[in-house]
Amino acid sequence: MPDHWMHPDLFAGKETPIFHPISSHARPAPLGSGPEGERCQTCLNLIREEYHGTTYFKCGLMQSTRGPGTDLRLTDAACFRWTVVR
Repeated sequence: MPDHWMHPDLFAGKETPIFHPISSHARPAPLGSGPEGERCQTCLNLIREEYHGTTYFKCGLMQSTRGPGTDLRLTDAACFRWTVVR
């Protein structure tokens, strides 16, 4: 029986670890659905949260859990909720 972090690989008959580096729950819309060439780092909704001397980036349109599930990568392609900084 596989461990809780494993799932069967349907194509090779092997088991592969599940790896989710950044949760999709951190964003209000799918990545890349926004303006061409724009990134999360250029969005008005970007929030910087300081905790123990480290900065964590979150989307202001989403409820922050103060955990890694709502962290953003600044270099991710913008979603369609991207708003220009004025």
